Amino acid sequence: MKIQDISLHVTHFSEELKHKAFQEDEVAVGGKIVSIIPPVNEEFPMYALTLDDHVGLVHTLVPDTMMKHYSKELAVGEFVVLEGFVNFITRRNKEEIIRDVTIFVYSMKDITK
Repeated sequence: MKIQDISLHVTHFSEELKHKAFQEDEVAVGGKIVSIIPPVNEEFPMYALTLDDHVGLVHTLVPDTMMKHYSKELAVGEFVVLEGFVNFITRRNKEEIIRDVTIFVYSMKDITK
Protein backbone atom coordinates (compact mmCIF):
# COMPACT_ATOMS: atom_id res chain seq x y z
CA MET A 1 0.00 0.00 0.00
CA LYS A 2 1.10 3.55 -0.72
CA ILE A 3 0.17 6.96 0.64
CA GLN A 4 -1.70 7.67 -2.62
CA ASP A 5 -4.06 4.78 -1.82
CA ILE A 6 -4.81 6.24 1.61
CA SER A 7 -5.34 9.82 0.42
CA LEU A 8 -8.68 8.85 -1.12
CA HIS A 9 -10.01 7.84 2.32
CA VAL A 10 -8.88 10.68 4.62
CA THR A 11 -10.76 13.86 5.44
CA HIS A 12 -7.70 15.80 6.68
CA PHE A 13 -3.93 15.68 6.29
CA SER A 14 -1.71 16.74 9.18
CA GLU A 15 -1.46 20.42 8.26
CA GLU A 16 -5.19 20.63 7.52
CA LEU A 17 -5.91 19.41 11.04
CA LYS A 18 -4.01 22.37 12.46
CA HIS A 19 -5.72 24.98 10.30
CA LYS A 20 -9.14 23.65 9.24
CA ALA A 21 -10.34 21.26 11.97
CA PHE A 22 -12.22 22.20 15.12
CA GLN A 23 -12.36 20.67 18.59
CA GLU A 24 -14.32 17.39 18.56
CA ASP A 25 -14.64 17.25 14.75
CA GLU A 26 -14.93 13.70 13.45
CA VAL A 27 -12.08 13.05 11.01
CA ALA A 28 -10.37 10.27 9.10
CA VAL A 29 -6.57 10.46 9.07
CA GLY A 30 -4.09 8.12 7.49
CA GLY A 31 -0.48 7.37 6.89
CA LYS A 32 2.40 5.10 7.74
CA ILE A 33 2.76 4.26 11.44
CA VAL A 34 6.19 5.57 12.43
CA SER A 35 6.03 5.10 16.21
CA ILE A 36 3.96 3.43 18.90
CA ILE A 37 4.23 4.37 22.57
CA PRO A 38 2.55 1.95 24.99
CA PRO A 39 0.10 3.16 27.67
CA VAL A 40 1.44 4.92 30.74
CA ASN A 41 -1.88 4.92 32.60
CA GLU A 42 -3.33 1.55 33.61
CA GLU A 43 -6.76 2.97 34.43
CA PHE A 44 -7.31 4.37 30.89
CA PRO A 45 -4.82 2.50 28.68
CA MET A 46 -4.23 4.35 25.41
CA TYR A 47 -1.42 3.82 22.89
CA ALA A 48 0.14 6.87 21.26
CA LEU A 49 0.55 6.22 17.52
CA THR A 50 2.27 8.67 15.20
CA LEU A 51 1.40 8.56 11.51
CA ASP A 52 3.43 10.06 8.67
CA ASP A 53 1.07 11.25 5.93
CA HIS A 54 3.88 12.65 3.70
CA VAL A 55 2.74 16.16 4.63
CA GLY A 56 3.64 15.94 8.32
CA LEU A 57 2.95 13.87 11.41
CA VAL A 58 -0.43 13.00 12.89
CA HIS A 59 -0.56 12.10 16.60
CA THR A 60 -3.31 9.70 17.65
CA LEU A 61 -4.46 7.97 20.82
CA VAL A 62 -5.74 4.42 20.33
CA PRO A 63 -7.54 2.39 23.03
CA ASP A 64 -5.87 -0.75 24.34
CA THR A 65 -8.79 -2.93 23.21
CA MET A 66 -8.44 -1.67 19.63
CA MET A 67 -4.66 -2.27 19.65
CA LYS A 68 -5.23 -5.86 20.77
CA HIS A 69 -7.95 -6.46 18.16
CA TYR A 70 -5.89 -5.00 15.28
CA SER A 71 -2.43 -6.04 16.50
CA LYS A 72 -1.22 -7.03 13.01
CA GLU A 73 -2.54 -3.94 11.26
CA LEU A 74 -1.52 -1.42 13.94
CA ALA A 75 2.24 -1.97 13.77
CA VAL A 76 5.19 0.26 12.90
CA GLY A 77 5.60 0.41 9.12
CA GLU A 78 1.95 -0.33 8.30
CA PHE A 79 -0.31 2.10 6.39
CA VAL A 80 -3.67 2.76 8.07
CA VAL A 81 -6.69 5.05 8.04
CA LEU A 82 -8.04 5.85 11.51
CA GLU A 83 -11.27 7.61 12.41
CA GLY A 84 -11.66 9.71 15.52
CA PHE A 85 -12.30 13.02 17.24
CA VAL A 86 -10.01 16.07 17.11
CA ASN A 87 -8.57 17.33 20.39
CA PHE A 88 -6.56 20.55 20.63
CA ILE A 89 -4.19 21.46 23.43
CA THR A 90 -2.83 24.99 23.49
CA ARG A 91 0.37 25.70 25.41
CA ARG A 92 2.85 28.52 25.76
CA ASN A 93 6.55 28.01 25.06
CA LYS A 94 8.33 31.20 26.11
CA GLU A 95 6.69 33.85 23.90
CA GLU A 96 5.22 31.40 21.41
CA ILE A 97 1.76 29.83 21.67
CA ILE A 98 1.72 26.28 20.35
CA ARG A 99 -1.47 24.48 19.31
CA ASP A 100 -1.05 20.70 19.36
CA VAL A 101 -3.63 18.40 17.82
CA THR A 102 -4.32 14.78 18.72
CA ILE A 103 -6.92 12.40 17.32
CA PHE A 104 -8.82 10.20 19.79
CA VAL A 105 -9.37 7.13 17.63
CA TYR A 106 -12.60 5.13 17.73
CA SER A 107 -12.23 2.95 14.61
CA MET A 108 -9.97 1.79 11.83
CA LYS A 109 -11.31 2.23 8.31
CA ASP A 110 -11.17 -0.78 6.01
CA ILE A 111 -9.77 0.54 2.73
CA THR A 112 -9.21 -2.83 1.06
CA LYS A 113 -12.73 -2.88 -0.41
